[in-house]
Amino acid sequence: PPGAPPPPRRNRGEAEPQNRKRSKPPRAPKKHSQRRSSSSGSASSGDATLCPACRISLSRRARRRHMAICCPERLDPVGWETGEALTVQRHVERMTDISERTREALRLRFGSGSAQASACLLPHEVARRLRMPTAHVVQSAQQMLSALPLVAEEGPLEVLYEDEELVAVAKPAGTPSHPASRLRGGSLLNRLAFRLGREPRLLHRLDLGTSGVLLFGASYQAASTVQQAFQNGAVRKTYLAICRGGGGAAVPAMGAPLNEQQRLQLRNGKQFTIAAPILQPDPADIKRVVREGGKRSVTQAQLLARGAWRHAGDQGARLVEEAPEPASFLVQAQPLTGRTHQIRLHLAHVGLPLLGDSLYGVPCELINRHALHAYQLTLPHPRSGKPLTVTAPLPKDMRELAEQLSLQLPESIAGGPVV
Repeated sequence: PPGAPPPPRRNRGEAEPQNRKRSKPPRAPKKHSQRRSSSSGSASSGDATLCPACRISLSRRARRRHMAICCPERLDPVGWETGEALTVQRHVERMTDISERTREALRLRFGSGSAQASACLLPHEVARRLRMPTAHVVQSAQQMLSALPLVAEEGPLEVLYEDEELVAVAKPAGTPSHPASRLRGGSLLNRLAFRLGREPRLLHRLDLGTSGVLLFGASYQAASTVQQAFQNGAVRKTYLAICRGGGGAAVPAMGAPLNEQQRLQLRNGKQFTIAAPILQPDPADIKRVVREGGKRSVTQAQLLARGAWRHAGDQGARLVEEAPEPASFLVQAQPLTGRTHQIRLHLAHVGLPLLGDSLYGVPCELINRHALHAYQLTLPHPRSGKPLTVTAPLPKDMRELAEQLSLQLPESIAGGPVV
């Protein structure tokens, strides 16, 4: 305390008083072994991996998407050395909104003057050399990669509708809606950018194996207006699915059976509602389940046609039928909410699993993808506000499947051109 006399001095060799606290030796720094990984991003625990550049933990599903805008040279060294390196390095030199010190950091980060992936320094190596925060190097690199011009790529493109505000195209099954990164092509977004001479805005997505109407905004204002319409439920989406069911009444492969009212509506071809919450139990797994605590999900479904089940295969089927023989169904589905895999999961939940669906449905040798088609899209036009309906004809593989299952397509669907 202030004013207290100083402690007495000890002679050399005199023992220290017992009540005197000894000073603790400095602690050794903790070993952050969980933060270390090899340059390729080795697993830290389970399916999680560490990004080799920024060292954050990534799920298996998010790994490629994150590395595409953080360390593309580690994601695909071959692609980097055969063209991507030159694209990135040229963009770094053309940037006008960064300081020369940041430009130098990006040059070191992405191996300016060399196409070899090994010439790219990791963020902490750049930071040490230039004496700047590692976070600044990581952030600058990610912002630059996210702002790269989209690759415009020529390719087949079937345009269903086009004006100054919107473009709707027919997505084939197996063609992605958007590329894995801005350094890559191979998607409908790349092909439409080539056609328009500028980058359009993708307004919604379809699964890789789903065909049908895909909508793009040709202007920023139109895209904002349509995205707001999606959020407000003003866009009506209609899908066609070819499913398997049990005889006269569907009994579920998963979940709860249809109630009596839904069974009657199904038999009479009337619309019935499926309301079942959807949950993703494992963030690293794309598969969803119907479970309490999930997100509210509602789908309206209607039986359009019933056919036979011959030649459709029956391996792995988990249905229990009330009738001696199962049947095939053409079902129209309209999702009132926009959850991932909603239609595929909801139909399987009530006993109408999609043919060819490896996640929720029934294996089928007659089609090499799940039998789901985004048939029609109706929305208010962003400029006039008037209803706009775009229709994608049923593709050839689903027409052939319907024919082999003796499914009589309604005239409004059968009358469209074959694509």
